[in-house]
Amino acid sequence: MRSRNVVRRLCVVLFIGTILLGLQGCSYLQHRGEDLLDMMDVGITWSTKPGFAAYYDLTPFVPIGVSYVDGHFIGVGGGQIGVMRHFQKNIGVVVWGQEEVGFGPGFDKNKPETVNFQRVGAIGVGQGLAEGRLPRPDYFPTCLHYIHLGYLGAVGNLRYLQMLDFMLGWTTLDICFDDGVKRGGAKRPAWGGKNLVGLSSPRPEPEPEPEPIPIPVPKPKPKPKPAPKDTEPEVKREHPLEPTVKAHTVAKRVAIDAHPAAPAKPTMLVTHGLDPAPVPATPAEPPAKSTGPRVYIVKKGDGLMKIARERLGDLRKWKEIAKLNHLVPPYIIKVGEELLLPK
Repeated sequence: MRSRNVVRRLCVVLFIGTILLGLQGCSYLQHRGEDLLDMMDVGITWSTKPGFAAYYDLTPFVPIGVSYVDGHFIGVGGGQIGVMRHFQKNIGVVVWGQEEVGFGPGFDKNKPETVNFQRVGAIGVGQGLAEGRLPRPDYFPTCLHYIHLGYLGAVGNLRYLQMLDFMLGWTTLDICFDDGVKRGGAKRPAWGGKNLVGLSSPRPEPEPEPEPIPIPVPKPKPKPKPAPKDTEPEVKREHPLEPTVKAHTVAKRVAIDAHPAAPAKPTMLVTHGLDPAPVPATPAEPPAKSTGPRVYIVKKGDGLMKIARERLGDLRKWKEIAKLNHLVPPYIIKVGEELLLPK
């Protein structure tokens, strides 16, 4: 009877365990394997440039020594196994120290947030708390051992909190907040970085707001350069009534030239009782030839210089034409307009 109760209880435990494993999926076992590799760093270091390491830290409160190595590592380190990049920069004087450790391809030694950076020693931990820089859960508390002379060295670290995280991880507790965090990446586990119980992946980060799509603004077309102006001056009227006055003056002069004055008749001297003696009449002077300006009607394509060259035989006389017709700059003339030409 007792054996039957034991079997029943064992079946219940196995049934509940099967349900829990089913709820977690394959990632559950994967995270347990990652926690197993997180418990220690053991391997060989080498570098292409000479380095030095003689450093020891008993938990985070007794750091002693100094180390600086920038090279490679083979073994188990940083939750990974194999050959990988490795960086260490540590200094400790018992009560104060500072540690920087990096394993894998994702860290940048010039960016403390991508490596395992922490203040150690009694004074160092207090300084870190004052700065708001808490020790990271993946390397706190830890017993570090580094030795490197020239081009070759060794690493032997025990990570106590990760050991406890491995054991509690089978109950779905994740006290180091590292389930689902990629090992060797630029992002390091942080306190409260994910849910402590039940979930095996980090909390989703808020999605960044999409960047506004720039609207292409059409470039303004360059303004066409104005065509070079003709060097020939153009004419501009001084007053809108001036063409009418000019036309009237020209018509009057044309009429005078067309009807010259008639010759004067001889006069007779009349006397009472006396024979009139003929008085020779003063001969009429021949009509004087017209010395006034000529009239030219503007045609299409005409300009003052062209008219002066074709009608006066000298293009330099365009100024005389402009002066005679009371034209001022810019000397604009129109088709059909009558211009006076100098003799």
